[in-house]
Amino acid sequence: MFKNRHISNTFAKRSVNLSVESDAAAQILPVCEIIRPKKRRELNKNNSSSNKGVDDVVYSTNRDDDIRDTRATSTYEIDTSSEHDCRATLERNLKIGKQILAGELKDKVYRGKGAYRPAITMEESSIAASKYTGLYGPVRASTTNVRSTLRIDYQPDICKDYKETGYCGFGDTCKFLHDRSDYKSGWQIEKEWNEQQKLKQQKLNAKLERFKRGQMGEDLDSEAEECISSSDEITDDDLEDEITPAVKKMIRKCRKIELPYACLECKRFWKLEMHPVKLSCGHYFCQDCAVKSYQQYGKCNKCGFTLDGIMNEAQKLLELLN
Repeated sequence: MFKNRHISNTFAKRSVNLSVESDAAAQILPVCEIIRPKKRRELNKNNSSSNKGVDDVVYSTNRDDDIRDTRATSTYEIDTSSEHDCRATLERNLKIGKQILAGELKDKVYRGKGAYRPAITMEESSIAASKYTGLYGPVRASTTNVRSTLRIDYQPDICKDYKETGYCGFGDTCKFLHDRSDYKSGWQIEKEWNEQQKLKQQKLNAKLERFKRGQMGEDLDSEAEECISSSDEITDDDLEDEITPAVKKMIRKCRKIELPYACLECKRFWKLEMHPVKLSCGHYFCQDCAVKSYQQYGKCNKCGFTLDGIMNEAQKLLELLN
C-alpha cells in the first residue's frame, strides 16, 4: 500500500553536468560527489592535548594597574611631603645645632631658616610631643593610605560579676571574658578631652595676661616691685668696668629716666654689643645673661618671675646708647 523509499541512496548527491565540447567524439559521463558535513570538535579546557593549536601567551602584571583597580594600597599626596614638612625642618635644625655646639660646623653660616646655634637645648622627644599644642604646624599623618580598616566593639562581652567583684559563679565555663581592667566609653573619653582643652585654654589666657602686664608695666606683684627696687641699686664696688667720661654721661641719663645703667647679673655697663633686653617682670639684663638664666631656671634671677621665654629689646636703653 505504501512504497518504501531508500533515502540513503539519494542522500547528499549532486549531479555535476559538464558542458559538452564541440567535438562529438569526446563524451564525459556525469560525476557524483558526496559531501559529508564536517564534525566540529569540541575543545576540552581541562585536557591540554586539545589545545595544541593555541599559542601560549603570558602577560606580565603591572603594579600600577592593580592600584588603579583595587585602590587598597593607594596613597594621597595632599599634605606636604614628610621630607619637607615642619617637623622634618625642626629635626634638621636640631641636628645642625648639635653639630655647631660640638664644633663640627662653623657658626654664622646660613644653612636655612632656623639652622643656627641653639639658645635653648631641645630633644627630639620634645619635638614629637609638641604636636599636640599646634605650635609646629599641621600634624604629620600616621598613614597615607586612603582606605583604612576600623573595627569598633560596641559589645565587649565582659563578665560584669568578675569585673566588679573578682568572682564568677560559672567559673571557667562562663562565656564572657573575665577581665578587670578599666575601660571607658566614648562619652567619657570626650568629656575628659573637653576638660583638658578647657585647662589648656585657661593656662593660655593666664600666660597672655602676664605678657600684657609685662608689656604695659602695670599690675606687678608687690614682691616683684620690692625686688626691682632693691636689686636695681648697683654700687660702685659691684661694677667691673672702669668709669670713663662717656660712661658717666650714660649713667646720668639712665638715672634721669630711672633705668639701671649696668646689667643686674654681670654688673657691666651697657654697650650695644651686649644687646640689653627687658624681661616680662621689668628687669633689665644683657642678652647672654638672660638666655643663660632662662636655660638654667626658666625664671628671673632677681625676682623669680616665670618668664615663659618672653624677652624683649630694651628700646629706651638702645636709644640712649645710640
